[in-house]
Amino acid sequence: MKLHYSFQLNPSEFDFDAAIHILVKALTAVPFPDFSLCISLLGEAPVATLTTNEAGKSTGPSGIITEPIIVNLATLSTLLFETKFRDFWALYTSAEYAEVRSYTSKANGFEDAVRKVALNSVKGSFRTISEGRLAGYLNLQGTELANFINQQAGWSLNDGTVTVPTNLDNEVKPTVVREEISLEKL
Repeated sequence: MKLHYSFQLNPSEFDFDAAIHILVKALTAVPFPDFSLCISLLGEAPVATLTTNEAGKSTGPSGIITEPIIVNLATLSTLLFETKFRDFWALYTSAEYAEVRSYTSKANGFEDAVRKVALNSVKGSFRTISEGRLAGYLNLQGTELANFINQQAGWSLNDGTVTVPTNLDNEVKPTVVREEISLEKL
């Protein structure tokens, strides 16, 4: 499947399913701006947007995409970007997001890619984290969670606590601030 945005010059070539697949793939690139860039390219696409009503009165800012699947994907992207992983999984697994799951099921390794986004955030923020908290971030329980933790180099699970190996982002370093002010500068 060739994925491109040639519809900007040739609107008749717009493929809605291809656009959604691109957005699904871009969703897993958080914290990079891929999803936002893809959404901005849809500005000229023939998708449902807010416009003016029949009486000529504005129903809101023109050009805001209202296509339900795209709005749902944008909501999920925002939750990932804001590191609200539990909220992401709650919405993603809800009945309201069944159409989103129908697209993500066709994206090879989508849920694992989202888990890697959460994992990178945890690696940069924690030295230890409770098993329950990590389970919520990854949407994994029991042996699935234990197996996932064991697959991570240097990670360990003991008595409900997950230990994350020290790295440049989660290592605590003392900071010494020295200011030298000479009398001439005063």
